[in-house]
Amino acid sequence: MFGSAALEVVFGLIFVYLVLSLICSALNETISSIFAWRADFLHEGISNLLDDPKVTGLAKDLYDHSLIQSVTRTRRRRFFDKEGTRYPSYLPKDMFSLALLDQVGAMGKSAGELKQVLEAIPNEQVKTVLLTYYEEAEGDAKRFRAGVESWFDQGMERVSGWYRRRVQVVLWALALLVSVVLNADSVRLASTLWTDDAVREAVVAQADRAAGESPDQLADRVGSIDELEIPLGWALDKGDPRDVPRDVGDVFSKILGLMVTSVALTFGAPFWFDILRKVAGVRSAGVRPRRDAPDQEPESPR
Repeated sequence: MFGSAALEVVFGLIFVYLVLSLICSALNETISSIFAWRADFLHEGISNLLDDPKVTGLAKDLYDHSLIQSVTRTRRRRFFDKEGTRYPSYLPKDMFSLALLDQVGAMGKSAGELKQVLEAIPNEQVKTVLLTYYEEAEGDAKRFRAGVESWFDQGMERVSGWYRRRVQVVLWALALLVSVVLNADSVRLASTLWTDDAVREAVVAQADRAAGESPDQLADRVGSIDELEIPLGWALDKGDPRDVPRDVGDVFSKILGLMVTSVALTFGAPFWFDILRKVAGVRSAGVRPRRDAPDQEPESPR
């Protein structure tokens, strides 16, 4: 019984962490979209790739190409009646290679003409890179384009790293904010799940349903947490588990509980969903139908 209850407490905490992580992820994605981080990092990555940090040369020409313009959105700022450019947040590698080679005049050239065109590129870094891929391709146009696309992919790996680091920093801040605003105190949550059988059963039931769903369906679980009588939010009434701490011991416990939750949320929703499913599997494997003990031991087989 003790082991089963302890596992259910852990299972319930994992479910709460999953739901709160989904909230953090949604906030993070909203912030990223508002500030166009993906587009900005892509823009910076391409300018670095083409050795054009001020975006006044080849990088500007690339973004002005009709292929790139077809996925670039112009938006009007409502209050200032001005137009601004929203750069694409993603570029396929074939679109990049076609636009770049077209801008440097390399499209439709024979092997000999192509080398002359590449040698005439004023941007030394780009010229060196393209000539390297040209020599490696031995004049084969398809292999040459594949090399250019591989170069682009390598640059985009760095861009992805920049984006992940930015998102991770913001996630830390959001995890702390969500934990404090919702008073998601892990110590108090664990205590409630341990002492209140009804709450624990309700949370475990929701967790079981969530474990059987696909990742796309998890967003529906955010609203379900309001239906559970777990101590989230703040209160001023004495005796309420959400009460503001009133002595040193309670303050220490509250800080510890909030910090534990904050750290847990930084692992992200995919991590907690994976853990939830694994623990659900352990619980399912451990559940056995109860049988009354027989009055007599069965006879040994002969």
